[in-house]
Amino acid sequence: MKQAEIIKKMCRAELTQTDVKAICKFRGFSSPQSASSEIVETLLTSDVGLKRALDSLTRKEVIMLHFLAALGNSVDISAFARISDQEGYRYGTFTQRYHNVFKDIKKRFIRKGLLAFYTNSSDIGNTTKMERIRLCLPVEFQAHLPGMFDRPLKSCQPGTFSEDRIRKLLTNIGLSRGTPTWDQSFDIDQNGCLQIKDCIFSIPNVKQWQYGQWKTKAAKDMGVASVGYSIDCLAALKVIFSSLHSDEWIGPDQLKPVLDIFCDFKKEPDIDRVCRLGWETGVLKTAALDGGTCYRLSDIMDGPWEETSEKTYVTDPEKACIDIKKIPLPMLARLSEIARFRAEDKKILALPDPVMMGRQLDDIRNTPWLFRLVNHLPEFKDLFQRLEKNWGKEIVHRNLLVAQIKHIGLKASLEKAFSSQPVLFLPKGFVAFPKGLESTIEKAVIQQGFAVKRVKS
Repeated sequence: MKQAEIIKKMCRAELTQTDVKAICKFRGFSSPQSASSEIVETLLTSDVGLKRALDSLTRKEVIMLHFLAALGNSVDISAFARISDQEGYRYGTFTQRYHNVFKDIKKRFIRKGLLAFYTNSSDIGNTTKMERIRLCLPVEFQAHLPGMFDRPLKSCQPGTFSEDRIRKLLTNIGLSRGTPTWDQSFDIDQNGCLQIKDCIFSIPNVKQWQYGQWKTKAAKDMGVASVGYSIDCLAALKVIFSSLHSDEWIGPDQLKPVLDIFCDFKKEPDIDRVCRLGWETGVLKTAALDGGTCYRLSDIMDGPWEETSEKTYVTDPEKACIDIKKIPLPMLARLSEIARFRAEDKKILALPDPVMMGRQLDDIRNTPWLFRLVNHLPEFKDLFQRLEKNWGKEIVHRNLLVAQIKHIGLKASLEKAFSSQPVLFLPKGFVAFPKGLESTIEKAVIQQGFAVKRVKS
């Protein structure tokens, strides 16, 4: 059900007059005498009185709202038992267990105008009305939620992060694959493209690989989340760390109460080790603050990497030999967009690619460090100047074939036959088409009694 429908149904069928008056009073919508469900329906998702309502919450209540935002779905009453001490006897009926929890939710959230709820009519059957109640946090409130932490540690220091795992695997490219345990997460494919796990080497793919490494290495330490409404430990940590401001750091002890609500653990995690592994895989950065180790999200793009001189990581400009141990990863990712690579004598050589460079001409011109790098490598410089000279005059394309048809009738026939195909008919009888259509076009030409002549360039 859409949010607007949920709020409409709540205001017109679920809220009592006492609820309506409480919401209007707390959010400042109107006086108790003029309070009405119509006013609540109109103003509930506005920012009127929202700050006051959010500021009245306890830290656990704030975290619970963050959890609902991260979950992205409506929940039943049982989800709130983790922050309520009103849950009844665990072997009772759903109503017996959660009747007082719902009263608690009303007092702490609904009557402050912070939650919307409805009764799910599609669940009618063996379920009671209380089992069918669904609650959600209005989307408009998510950007206004207070921080999850009461006192995060603040420091502008950059902290430290680890690239050791990535660097080690990159430097293994080109070495002898003599052992069955060889890790080929990073490699050069048969076309010379630098790859990570069969995907192109790019910053987003590197980050995804890092999260995968973190999940694999910390799998035994992340505890076990509840089978009910919960988020697994790693997904919860992503949300939690992403919520921090640029100068905020968090220690493992501070993470525990937040994770307890997000994950509702059946088996507690080893938070210290999970965070440590997050640093080792490059996802987190660390700093020593207030006598302890603190963490926040790392970013490969952090730091003054653009100021790194090309002379630092190019060991031989003539061969475009790249020192994988020293080149900043963002630079390597950008270089991968204009070059192909070859491993030779335990060295990595970059080879300029005309198609790739042609697509990046504007970026090369407008990115100072990339422009310097291209001009530092003779082969790259020559190709760049040639592409610049022919800009707008020449199309460079891979797997594209060009043919010339001198017979007007044949040309007209082919235009009709290939009207729905990616075939481009050009002036002076020329036609361009993908390499995959070569045999089909040749067959059509021969069937009409013409010969095919190939010209080697």
